[in-house]
Amino acid sequence: MNSNTFINENICLKEGKIILSDDFLLFLKSKITDERRYRHSLSVALLCYEVAIANKLENPLLYYFAGVIHDIGKNFDKEIEESIIDKYYHDYLNFPKYAYHQFIGEYLVMHDLVIFEDDLLNAVKYHCTGRERMSPLEKIVYACDKIDPLRGFDSSKLIEAMKKDYVSGFKTVLKANYEFLLSKTASRNDLDGIFNPLSAKCFKYYLGIERKE
Repeated sequence: MNSNTFINENICLKEGKIILSDDFLLFLKSKITDERRYRHSLSVALLCYEVAIANKLENPLLYYFAGVIHDIGKNFDKEIEESIIDKYYHDYLNFPKYAYHQFIGEYLVMHDLVIFEDDLLNAVKYHCTGRERMSPLEKIVYACDKIDPLRGFDSSKLIEAMKKDYVSGFKTVLKANYEFLLSKTASRNDLDGIFNPLSAKCFKYYLGIERKE
């Protein structure tokens, strides 16, 4: 199944409101069992949709779809999670465990939703770490996840930047996220987590920032 077919069957606009099918809602709630995480996913999805609309991007419901499924790998059994990473994502086995869920999310999109489109998969697969040469969909899901209003800080200026121009807005969000992560660094292990191979390339490619000991 391609993403457009899935969206046509499960996501629609009704009187300006986005409606999800009962089957899709059941799927989401079966994967995102934590209520707070579930609300976050819906909030990120709506923000992705609004950013796509504001930037006049085609198929804004695709951005909603990517946003609402970005965390479906979050609440996974840890033993099963590690076995999937070891088997299918072995190159990422030594990544910080907080990033595992983005790879599990891609796995679930392929195996549970039977969708194999690279752009959608990559938007889920790299939403936590980022990477170099991200697509518009990847950038918007990454940024909207970081600036979701439900995260509890005033992200209004960052949201405004994304809606004005997602290309420059993404760099602004990325820089803000980098500075936030750096402010929380207490050890070399923390620094290793921030500069995992994917994030390190993302920071260098978009911001020109490289690790300094």
